[in-house]
Amino acid sequence: MSHEDIKALSDAYLSMYSDTEGQMNESMKPYVSAVGDKFEVLDAKGKTVKTFSDMKSAEAYLKKNFDKLREEAEEQINEAAKTAKQISKRADTLSKNISDFENMLKQSKPKGAGKEYDKAVKEVRDAYIDLTDAIDKVERMMK
Repeated sequence: MSHEDIKALSDAYLSMYSDTEGQMNESMKPYVSAVGDKFEVLDAKGKTVKTFSDMKSAEAYLKKNFDKLREEAEEQINEAAKTAKQISKRADTLSKNISDFENMLKQSKPKGAGKEYDKAVKEVRDAYIDLTDAIDKVERMMK
């Protein structure tokens, strides 16, 4: 994956969450859904929280727990937005570092060096990306 791909991916991820940070989309709220002869209370993300045999009990549970279910969804969205910003920032830094390193190698290209040098620069660039991926993997394991 090239640094341009990494940047594009992080930008896409960020755009998915940046508009919703700190606010819930009005269509995203807990609700009751009838499934066969059962009534499910679903959270704002559509995940079943509890199942009832009658609508009245399901609605009572939803009414009692509405704010809590909504807060949990808001917290998840805010956490996703925070993660998206961190990924985007890290991708920007990585993209710049790879670009700078690649440019440095290209600018110091020896006279007479041909396609083999360019191929070696690409291999170094790819190895740099692999190294940063490995570092990220180790960091995730340490958390």
